Amino acid sequence: MADDRIILTIDHIFNGQTAGIGPTGGQKIEQIPMAGQNPIPRAASGNNMTAVLGSISANLLVSGGAQILAASGNTELATTISQGASYAFLAGRIAASGGTDITAILTLMMRGTAQVIKLVREYKMKQEEIAKKLNALDVLKMRSGMIVITANTQMSYNKYGRLTTTDRR
Repeated sequence: MADDRIILTIDHIFNGQTAGIGPTGGQKIEQIPMAGQNPIPRAASGNNMTAVLGSISANLLVSGGAQILAASGNTELATTISQGASYAFLAGRIAASGGTDITAILTLMMRGTAQVIKLVREYKMKQEEIAKKLNALDVLKMRSGMIVITANTQMSYNKYGRLTTTDRR
C-alpha cells in the first residue's frame, strides 16, 4: 500500500518567502504565496531572536540586582544602575540594528527628553528654595536695620522669586 499522506511544511515565513506543500519525501509539489500579508521583520527570526531574548535576560538580571540594592537601602545607586542599564540596552538595540530600529531610537529620545525636563525642573525648584531662604534673610536684615528702605528704594523679584533692592538715582 502506498503512502497517501500529505504533509504541510511552512518554511521561511519570517524572511517573507513562500510555504511549500509536499509529500512525505519532502519534495515540494506547489508553492503557496502568503495571501497579501507583509512578512514579519527579520529582527524577530533566527539568531536575532536569540540576541533579543539574551538582552531581555540581561536586562532582567540588572533589574534584579537593582532591586536587591534598593531593598538594602541604597536606592540612589539602584536607580542610577537601573537607568544606566536602560539607556545601555536601548543603545545596544540601535547599534545591533545598524541604526534602523526606529522604536529604540524614539524611546531613547523620549527618555532623554524626559530626563532633561526633570533636571531643569529640579534646578528651578532648588533656585526657588534658595531664593525663599535669602528673602527671609533679607527680611531679618531689614528688621535689624542692616538694609534701609527709603522712598527711593526700588524692589523687584527675579524669575526664581529672589528679592532685590536698589536705590533710584
